[in-house]
Amino acid sequence: MSAPTPNKFRSVIPAQTAPAQTPSDIDLLGEDIDILDSFSREPEPLDFIIPAGFLAGTVGIAFGAGASSKSFFSLQLGMSVAGGGDADILLLEPQKTGQVLYIGREDPPLVIRHRLHAMSKHLPINVQADIAANFRIKSSYGREFDVTKPVFRETLIKASEGKRLVIVDTLSRSHSFEENSNEQMVQLLAIFEDVARNSGAAILLDHHMNKGSGRDGATNQQSARGATALTDNARWGASLTKMSPDQAAKLCDPDDPGHAIDDAFDRYVMISLGVKPNYGPSTKGRWLRKEKGGVLVPVFLEPWDKPRGGDGESQVPSRAARKYKNKEQSGGFRPPRRGEANIMGPGAKEFDATVEALEFESRFADVPPVDPSRIPSTAKDDDDDWFK
Repeated sequence: MSAPTPNKFRSVIPAQTAPAQTPSDIDLLGEDIDILDSFSREPEPLDFIIPAGFLAGTVGIAFGAGASSKSFFSLQLGMSVAGGGDADILLLEPQKTGQVLYIGREDPPLVIRHRLHAMSKHLPINVQADIAANFRIKSSYGREFDVTKPVFRETLIKASEGKRLVIVDTLSRSHSFEENSNEQMVQLLAIFEDVARNSGAAILLDHHMNKGSGRDGATNQQSARGATALTDNARWGASLTKMSPDQAAKLCDPDDPGHAIDDAFDRYVMISLGVKPNYGPSTKGRWLRKEKGGVLVPVFLEPWDKPRGGDGESQVPSRAARKYKNKEQSGGFRPPRRGEANIMGPGAKEFDATVEALEFESRFADVPPVDPSRIPSTAKDDDDDWFK
């Protein structure tokens, strides 16, 4: 066996004698990483709040245009972490349950109470007590709250101790820095990172989308309002985008399969959880629908094909016709009743033919069988009077 090849670069760098370090020097530079231990021993698993890459002890940002349901998303995320799987209305798959703190800066207490009451309609009774025990909601609407000031920063650090998730809604009402200044936004993110590091909690900051992105429906990380340092320095990002009229004309809700969404577009928002996937894979956007009171629920929307007709044009069956044609893909929806067959477009003819055959069979189901002896066997019977 040949001897190992010597490292020809080893002698290039002279041995260094590290200067003595005081405790303050070490603290300023950060925590030492044991390289050999990292090589030889597998570290403990990363602690994700949800599988989409939102890591405990880091800062994330959720941004969207006005009235895009950022507050509902944040509250419902908080409930899922506080209550576990049974409280997971949005199907975000929280990895662990734990204490949650929500600081509402935009909405009065009564508005938040109305939202919570609407959400209770989607929650099992047995999980509501767990949510109440683990979820602390504060409304500081109309009050000063500025994390750039030491008194508020220290208060937030203390309130975040033992929490798994801390939500600040919204970021713009929680500081006095200039949002278009990258330098100041770096400082602002560092403040929240300090809270995350000291508490071990994940910090979620709700933020607004810039006007151009909100109008165009953009979902990338540069869609957030203000300096790019906000989303560049955050370790995770999610965006909420309202459905456009053009999208509504091309999509169909399975709970209303007869036509496109059209003028009901304001009930739908798309959430993209992988806008800033530093610690996880990027994920596709998913549609959410606003229920009574504004509660968000997941919904699977499919393309809507408007039936085409006329000479020389191919007949394109509606999405509903294709869906009901395959029972396995119907998602458990009942087939249309006979009077509703017209919602299926060109597929109605085939549907009606099936219904008519079934109705014909059921119509004579109770009729007694005919006695064959009463039916003449030939056209010329022995009893000629029978034909007269």
